Amino acid sequence: MHTCQLCGAAPLIPVLDLGAHPIAQHFLRDRSAAEYTHPVNVQRCDQCGLIQLVDGVPPEKFYTNYVTLSSWKTHPHIPQVIDLLKQHTGFNKDTRIVEIGSNDGSFLKVLRDQGYVHGVGIEPAVDARTAALALGIETVGEYLTPATADNFTSKYGCADLIVSRHVVEHITQLQPFSDALRKLCRPGTYVLIEIPHFDFSLDVVDYSGIWEQHSNYFTRATLNYFLQRTGIELLHHETFTFSGKAQVAIGRYTGITHPTPLATAVRADIRQRAEFYRSSFPGFKTALHEELQEYRTKGGKLALYGAGSRTCCFTNFLGIAEFIEFVADDQPEKQQLFMPGSRLPILPGTALDESDVTLCLLGVNAEVEDRVIARRSRFVERGGEFRSIHPPSPRLLNVWENVLRGCTTR
Repeated sequence: MHTCQLCGAAPLIPVLDLGAHPIAQHFLRDRSAAEYTHPVNVQRCDQCGLIQLVDGVPPEKFYTNYVTLSSWKTHPHIPQVIDLLKQHTGFNKDTRIVEIGSNDGSFLKVLRDQGYVHGVGIEPAVDARTAALALGIETVGEYLTPATADNFTSKYGCADLIVSRHVVEHITQLQPFSDALRKLCRPGTYVLIEIPHFDFSLDVVDYSGIWEQHSNYFTRATLNYFLQRTGIELLHHETFTFSGKAQVAIGRYTGITHPTPLATAVRADIRQRAEFYRSSFPGFKTALHEELQEYRTKGGKLALYGAGSRTCCFTNFLGIAEFIEFVADDQPEKQQLFMPGSRLPILPGTALDESDVTLCLLGVNAEVEDRVIARRSRFVERGGEFRSIHPPSPRLLNVWENVLRGCTTR
């Protein structure tokens, strides 16, 4: 029996069992190479409301070398995040900053370039930490555990500000992580946590919101419950368009770890939306296949643009590789490799211009779609069309509208 990663309650309630899939970032050099696969099974705690992955992939499969560095992705909301810190914390040039899961040091470098020079990262992945050190970002090469936190504070002292961007959703054991986080704090330490906004995924049936690296799928309510259990008082919450939708919470450490249980109505709301998300999956998959097949029947050829993790998961979970000729991506590190699971070839973006593909499915984040399309003007000029597979794009395939229109109980 599985127990909740946040509150420890059992049993958990099934949401989506997607079967076994490869790790989205483990690209293939040989199309016929064997792949490690692992079950992707999402369940929900009816006590605290947390939606979570059970029997997750062991962390060492991901984080010895992380492969995907933060600097590979556009983060257009970073200036706004920094503005929020200035508005809601005692953020100044003397602030001692600790970033948990600092990756290649990109965020700490932005802060340093603005004069916030007292920043230290904690990052276990060797390739990411090496990149951070090359930028001159002091980085501790460890997972955050209670023991690591004790060693860290012995050397650096407690933090004035703790930043954790797109990390907490990856944590398989939330209680030890909370214990370690508290050890980095003193009363009054500010904490900024940025994570995917699963309220959004539930409401728009975004199945690319599931990823084998994400153990936890926080709604606003369950994020606040996690903060309360850690002894953090929520000061501000905001949502940004980033890799779908991201939520940013800013809080202050109080040390009071007596959380208020989620109200019955809040838990019931999560339960209802999770059930809709689950029950919509078979019909969504069927309708998606029908839409893509209809296009091919009319003589069109399809490609994907973007070899990121959301696209890999969406392709594998929904089984759409059979409709796709190839994947285009402008990142040299991914070109001439093959997508995990689907084994689709990854070609340069120029392949779109030179092929007879007429419909390109955008597998990039909504915030960069216009820039991608602008680079492929030749494809557009010869009659090529772009449609998206990732909400909240304004170019989504028709399947989303059709599935949501068919709901009468939400």
